[in-house]
Amino acid sequence: MKKKIVWVAMSLMALFVASCQEDDYQNVIPKNVIALAAVDAVAMDEGNDFAAQWKDSGIDFASKIYLFELPDGTFGLSARLDDEGKMEEWIAQQSGKGDFEPVVKRRDACFSFYKNAWVMGFQGHRLVVLGPVVPSQQAQVQLKISDMLRQDKEQGVKASRMMTALDSLGGPVALVAQVSALPEKLTAPFTLGAPKDCDPAQLWLSATAQARDSIVKITGETFSYNKHINGELKKASQVFRPMTGRYAGNVSQPVVFSILTNVQGDQFLPLLKGSKSIQALLAGMSMKMDVDKVLAAVDGDLCLGVSAFSEEKVRMGLGVQLGNTGFKGQMAEWQKDAQRGFHFALKDGGVGEKAEFFCSNDEALPSFPPIADNASPLRQQLAGERLCLVMNLEGQDNDYLQMARDMLKPLFGDVSAIVYALK
Repeated sequence: MKKKIVWVAMSLMALFVASCQEDDYQNVIPKNVIALAAVDAVAMDEGNDFAAQWKDSGIDFASKIYLFELPDGTFGLSARLDDEGKMEEWIAQQSGKGDFEPVVKRRDACFSFYKNAWVMGFQGHRLVVLGPVVPSQQAQVQLKISDMLRQDKEQGVKASRMMTALDSLGGPVALVAQVSALPEKLTAPFTLGAPKDCDPAQLWLSATAQARDSIVKITGETFSYNKHINGELKKASQVFRPMTGRYAGNVSQPVVFSILTNVQGDQFLPLLKGSKSIQALLAGMSMKMDVDKVLAAVDGDLCLGVSAFSEEKVRMGLGVQLGNTGFKGQMAEWQKDAQRGFHFALKDGGVGEKAEFFCSNDEALPSFPPIADNASPLRQQLAGERLCLVMNLEGQDNDYLQMARDMLKPLFGDVSAIVYALK
């Protein structure tokens, strides 16, 4: 009888160990990643064709798929395999179509090169994809993936606080990332309220995402593991009020990205002064006006739209609803000093209407009156939100935006815009 009990106990232990080994595919992801997303392919809305295209590959779509970014800027994917042999057979079938190179074996793992940009490595129940890389880097990246496939809980992300934060979000797509992982020009909404001397590595974004009408909407918030910084961020979030949608029609092309909110200027201005990203944007306009006086007078919706940005020049426009026009007497002086191409306008408020101010250094940007397009899917996504960042991906001559669109397509289909909304 004792022998039977011991045999049963050993069998259960073996099953437990085996199940743990099968469930630790997340640990191929290094714990120092700067961005981590979890995708529940089964719960995804229609438009996600990744699962359909890879359904016979051996990937276990009942388990979450993870997307990540390494500190060096490399992007990656981690998934659990039901069957390593099935993946090898599937790649062999796909190789004839030109997307995959034939499987090669190295250090007990299998490798392939996908679309001349992504190195795939798999072993047992673990799959890793890294890229984009040039063909000459294949061997180097294969060695890196080989090491990742051998990682345990000490090296992997599974037991990290980043994974804990990610697991708490739920939803078909969830994301946790360092704010510093985002392109510098787009970090402005995520740094508002953080102390000016704050290390960017201490700021994190947690969010969920879903797609509708070719628009990916991300709802989230900035947080910090530092209690003081996190407290300041929470306090700052109370400054933002639900938008009326006054400038929601002004965020389409030629605007590349926009920041929209509804605020009381005297409460908002200190947040702007503490944001290096916003200050850099405003400085890029090369304005000769006292923008602080305008922003202090805001009481209502605000839209900051950028139509072009580079190291040399930022082309943008600012539209605001006003609580007062105390700066009106200085406008003649501003006009005298305005650089060529810079223009502004003040619209006095009528009965029951707020006065409005608009300025821009790009003639192509829409001016007053604000564009009214109530049927626009993009406008509908902004309704009632407190703080939004809108990125237009369609028709933009920008390598980064095109790459973002290409990477989102397998999950969400064709994406025309991304909307981030403060939770």
